[in-house]
Amino acid sequence: MMEDIQKRDTDNFNLTRLKDYPNLWSAMNTTIEEITGTFQGFMKALNREKQKQIKFCKNELHSAELDAEQKSIKLIRIFNS
Repeated sequence: MMEDIQKRDTDNFNLTRLKDYPNLWSAMNTTIEEITGTFQGFMKALNREKQKQIKFCKNELHSAELDAEQKSIKLIRIFNS
């Protein structure tokens, strides 16, 4: 992505003429990759936690649904007696 941006940047030519440009670019690229990796790891962990919560809520909802159905059946039988 950064390389595409550089290709379209008109000031990029001036930057590439700097003596330490390759070293600076390499250091920046490494830092960006580290930050991106940290961010992706964090987001994956959040997504796993979210999926656990969704699964727990689905199970609780299903359990409550079955319980309510059993209570309703009992009340209908009492009412019909």
